[in-house]
Amino acid sequence: MKPSERLRKSLTVDNLWQYAIKALKKPRYAYELTKLLKPLNANMVTVYAVLYKLEAGGYIRKAFSRKGGGPARKYYVATAKGLKELNAAKKMVEKHLKELSA
Repeated sequence: MKPSERLRKSLTVDNLWQYAIKALKKPRYAYELTKLLKPLNANMVTVYAVLYKLEAGGYIRKAFSRKGGGPARKYYVATAKGLKELNAAKKMVEKHLKELSA
């Protein structure tokens, strides 16, 4: 694998949590999130694993909504802790880009 391909994988699939938290700035169902992250080559199992870890760490939370007479649907939304971590990651990436551009 070329170095640039490893970098792309590292910045996308290996750091899927960043994309998940960004997408979860607004409430989303897990299935909707898998569709959003599919262009990053993230499969459904990987997305669910990321959601589980993010929720366990307090970076996202799940909630339930009930529309009509149907069963409650589970959705996820980023927490303040998750948004703070996302901003820290953005700053780190910006710092690396600045160092590479110098």
